[in-house]
Amino acid sequence: MNTPYHPTLRSALSLVLVLAGCASGSDPVPTAECLRDPGCTRVMVAAHRGDHTSLPENSLAALRAAAVLGAELVEVDVWPTSDEQVVLMHSANVDSTTDGSGALADMTWAQVQALTLNGADPDDPETQRVPLFSEALALARELSVMLYVDQKTLRWELVLDDIQAGAYHEQAVVRDSSQTVLEKMKALDERLTVMPTISSGASLAPMMQALPDVTIVELTHHQPWPELCESIIESGLKVQQDVLGYGDDEAEQGDYSAWKEYVDSGVTLLQTDLPQQLVPAIRSFNDSGVFPDAP
Repeated sequence: MNTPYHPTLRSALSLVLVLAGCASGSDPVPTAECLRDPGCTRVMVAAHRGDHTSLPENSLAALRAAAVLGAELVEVDVWPTSDEQVVLMHSANVDSTTDGSGALADMTWAQVQALTLNGADPDDPETQRVPLFSEALALARELSVMLYVDQKTLRWELVLDDIQAGAYHEQAVVRDSSQTVLEKMKALDERLTVMPTISSGASLAPMMQALPDVTIVELTHHQPWPELCESIIESGLKVQQDVLGYGDDEAEQGDYSAWKEYVDSGVTLLQTDLPQQLVPAIRSFNDSGVFPDAP
C-alpha cells in the first residue's frame, strides 16, 4: 500500500532525523568521505529513484522521503532538455512518469515544467513537478544525503556543470556505463567522485589504471558474486551492487537471506526498491555485525 506523504510532516520528520543522529552519541563519517575511505567499512543503502513506492519516482518528494527513511544515498536518473537544462527522469521521454508525451530532447525546460508527475499529491508541489538536477543537488545538501547519479545521457558536460556550479562534490557520485566518459569528466574535475561499472575480473586492472583514484565500482552482476567482490576489495575498492531483483524479491516475502548474501560477499552499497525495509536491516548489521533473517 502507498503511504501518503504530506508537506506538513516535513519539519517534524526532519527533526526526527536530527534527533536520531544526536541520540546515537557519535557523529558518523559523512557518506562521501566514507565512500572515499578504504578504512570506512559501513554498509550503506541507496534508494532507487527515491522512495518511489510511496511517491512519484525521481521527484523531490521521493528524495526527501528516502532521506527520512535513513537512506544515505538516493539514486536519480538525469537527462537534458532541448535548452540544456538537466532534469530528473528515468527515461529519455516523459511518457511513463508524467501526464505528457514526447522526448525530453525535443522539449524545453518550460514545457517540462508544465507537466505533472504521475501519482502527484495536489497539496504537495514536490510531488507534482519534474525537478531540475540542480534542485535535487541542493536538497541533497540540505538533507545530508548523497545522490547516486545514474548518467544515461551523452551530455555529461551539462551534468558536470551543475555539480560544479554549486560545488556539490560531496553530494554526488556519478555512475556511467562508459568508462571513457568518466575519464573525461575526471580529467576536467579531479574532485568528482565517479563509479565505473565492472562486469568481470578482467576489466578491473585496466579500469584502475585509467581511473587511478577511483574508490567504488558497480558490480553489474544481478546476484552475489563473492569471488569477484573479494578481488575488488583486495584492490582497495568498495563495491556497489543492485539488489532490486533477487534481494528485494526475497525480502518482500519476509526473507532477508538474499540481502545477507550480498553483504556477506563484501558489497558496501546496496541499491534497493525497499529502503523502508533494508535501511533498518543495514543499521542493525552495522551496529551488531549480525544481519537479521527477517523484519
